[in-house]
Amino acid sequence: MQHAPDITIKLEQAVGLHRQGRLLDAQTLYDEILLTNPSHFVALHFSGLIMYTQRRYVEAHALISKALETDPNSAEAHSDLGMVLQELERHEEALTSCNRALAIRPDFAEALYNRGVALVKLARVEEALASYDRALAVKPDYAEALCARGNAMMQLKRVAEALASYDRALAIRPDYAWALNNRGNVLLELRRHEEALASYDRALAIRPDFAEVLYNRGVALLELRRVEEAMTSYDRALAIKPDYPEALNNRGLALLELNRFEEAVTNYDRALAIRPDFAEALNNRGLALLELKRVEEAVASHRRALAIRPDFADAGFNLAQALLLLGDFETGWAEYEWRWWSKRYSPKKFTSPLWRGEDLTGKTILLYAEQGLGDTLQFVRYAPLVAARGGRVILEVQPRLARLLVGVTGVAQVIARGEPLPDFDLCCPLLSLPGRLGTTLATIPAEPSYVSADSRLAARWAEAIGDEPNLKVGLAWAGNPNQQNDNDRSIALERLRPLLEVPGIRWVSLQVGERAGDVAHLPPGSITDLSSQLTDFAETAAVMVNLDLVISIDTSVAHLAGALGRPVWTLLSFVPDWRWLVEREDSPWYPTMRLFRQPARGDWESVISKMGSALSKISTSVRPARAIGSITRPRS
Repeated sequence: MQHAPDITIKLEQAVGLHRQGRLLDAQTLYDEILLTNPSHFVALHFSGLIMYTQRRYVEAHALISKALETDPNSAEAHSDLGMVLQELERHEEALTSCNRALAIRPDFAEALYNRGVALVKLARVEEALASYDRALAVKPDYAEALCARGNAMMQLKRVAEALASYDRALAIRPDYAWALNNRGNVLLELRRHEEALASYDRALAIRPDFAEVLYNRGVALLELRRVEEAMTSYDRALAIKPDYPEALNNRGLALLELNRFEEAVTNYDRALAIRPDFAEALNNRGLALLELKRVEEAVASHRRALAIRPDFADAGFNLAQALLLLGDFETGWAEYEWRWWSKRYSPKKFTSPLWRGEDLTGKTILLYAEQGLGDTLQFVRYAPLVAARGGRVILEVQPRLARLLVGVTGVAQVIARGEPLPDFDLCCPLLSLPGRLGTTLATIPAEPSYVSADSRLAARWAEAIGDEPNLKVGLAWAGNPNQQNDNDRSIALERLRPLLEVPGIRWVSLQVGERAGDVAHLPPGSITDLSSQLTDFAETAAVMVNLDLVISIDTSVAHLAGALGRPVWTLLSFVPDWRWLVEREDSPWYPTMRLFRQPARGDWESVISKMGSALSKISTSVRPARAIGSITRPRS
């Protein structure tokens, strides 16, 4: 039998090797001690710590538990057992273990720290914060506790305090890569993207193989629109950690930005093979499938995301748009209400109750614009149907539309957004009206026209434009540059030159904003530029009723022409907005509209060629008679 002095010497050697990081050599000596004395507290405890370091948590738990049978009064062993139980996701037991350690040693900073970790896992974040603060009162230079305190602050949305906590940790340990990573996350939350990127880069200089930092760095680069660099960062993260579903998901987002949709789907599928319940990947997969015009599959993907996370508003909103694109209005309008909770959309909200479709007799209802100018023009058609329910209708719209929409049937008062509102009993956003009124594809209220031009303005523009035998065609080629999908809703005017070369046409620019200046790059006389005089949509409408045709890419100009009942040709991207449905050349929303769709992504040449042929046929035919619209004033 080995004598006690021999065990003491061997234990000293083992602990020395352990401290040097020579864990295999230390473990060999611990095992030899345990062969002689199976209940040796230090050998059991420290063997358990080695198992913990090697992520062999079940074995670590068994060894430290056995050590505590030998010495149940070891605060250190109770605290370490709590640390192991955390990894086994047995958080209540972990908390109990830490509390036992603190009952033995109330000022044990490490046990207070581990207790805080357990409390965070149990969603008791305020208590965790108090535990970290107690640890820091005992040990002010405890960098790990400062970092964990910052994490708790982030969960409590106390972002500035979180940043201060990370900075304190880094003042103590400038090479603390986790603190640098988490500091970067705070800076991302504060939208200080360049600083976040610098913090991640500092972390990677210390730990080049830190996959989580590479992932977060990719997030910062995506926010900065540096998509190729983001891809590189995700690739580096995945080279280190191939089974990293979050990195695969975000790499898919980068591929979406680069229009590499098939590859994006592959990335999402890889992420889902690792984590089948990854709702965000399913949602993003649906977006990629939609871009490939695999709309039914996109619907299925969004539905799966919602089945996993029933409160996932972005998935619900995306599902709605896919359903509406397919013409499934019955389901689509209901799902479209998800936009109220979507992170990507912040509709205006009032304190008055929302109208749900009930009778309005004796009540005043506010209908209000919530999205773009084109949306307002498209859905103001519902105002007469609301008025027919017996109420007094007030309409709040964007200032550029206010003068035009004064004459809409059933509207008692038009308010420009930003002006004081009168009292009202109920309210409803315009884009909720189709659902409230049970609109199906067959029951779209598609009057030939439901908006009128002011007769005085129209007469003035008739004189300014003059009369001539040539076909008069208005043109708009660019939408709002701030729109997320502006690439699909704008086209370079130069690309439309084949249309401008069709003989027998007088071209009139209906373009406003920065892109109106594109006319200057055309040969003089190619197009009449009215941009400086189109101060609002009432002016544009008055010009339109003096034209034979309007040609527009998918912008508010197309909606205005359709609402006026003017002939309008609309250029659509390969996967258009949901309102244009799929495949068809007509629009159930606008009887006078013809749709010209891209046959493949980015293929405007085919669209322009087809439109040019159609234009050539009508430019030599008899010019249709134009009627000057008259405005209808509200009745008291």
